Amino acid sequence: MDTPDPTPRRRRGRRIGLTAKILGAFSAVLVLLVSVGLFAVNELTAQAEKDAEIVETAMAAKDKAAALTNSLWEMRAQSLRLRSFDDAELPAEYAELQDLQAVFESAYGTFAMDFEEIFGEPLPDDDGAGQAQWERYKLAQASAFDPEYDGEPIAAEERATLGNAIVADVTGLTGLIDPQVELELSQTADHVNGTERIMWILIGAGTAIGVVLSLWLARAITGAAREMKAALEALAEGDLTHEAHVKTRDE
Repeated sequence: MDTPDPTPRRRRGRRIGLTAKILGAFSAVLVLLVSVGLFAVNELTAQAEKDAEIVETAMAAKDKAAALTNSLWEMRAQSLRLRSFDDAELPAEYAELQDLQAVFESAYGTFAMDFEEIFGEPLPDDDGAGQAQWERYKLAQASAFDPEYDGEPIAAEERATLGNAIVADVTGLTGLIDPQVELELSQTADHVNGTERIMWILIGAGTAIGVVLSLWLARAITGAAREMKAALEALAEGDLTHEAHVKTRDE
């Protein structure tokens, strides 16, 4: 009659199979890579929308600049036409010039307000020099063409100089748009570069995790295989006491 072995068998807890470990490991890597892909898609989509918004903003600003420039040249053209009218026609034509001056002032105010709203900063401050120059230009126009003007005469050369200076100022103001657009585009480009850096970091992290998991799985597989090989070799030599320490159900 066989005597029961008094040594209690060690109870083994529920262990995770090798196949489950492999699936879990690669699922984790896959989830990380999918997350990186979704992050990249979201960021690039947001970037495309931001670029489209910048282009739309630039077009709106250029429209305002065009309106300002057109009002300037209409006023200048009327000023030139006034030289060809006789005294009877001059009052009505000068009144037309005054209307165009008001249109220009309104266009300038709109441009300044929209520029600040679009780009988040006001037009450069010249400490009132531009406004003083404009008022002097209107006075010079009145000196030349207003039949009721009774102030100090202003020479035609000064009037021409003032007119050219105003044209240069308006050209300079409208020229501020492109640098502002380029600045915003460069800021969004920096954001894209930052996104790319984050993507590469995450991809590198995913790759590193994948390598570590692969090494771990390879060690688990080869370790179990070595245990089984040693047990089989001992069995072939007649050693029935050698135990194979099998930790999963897959070996």
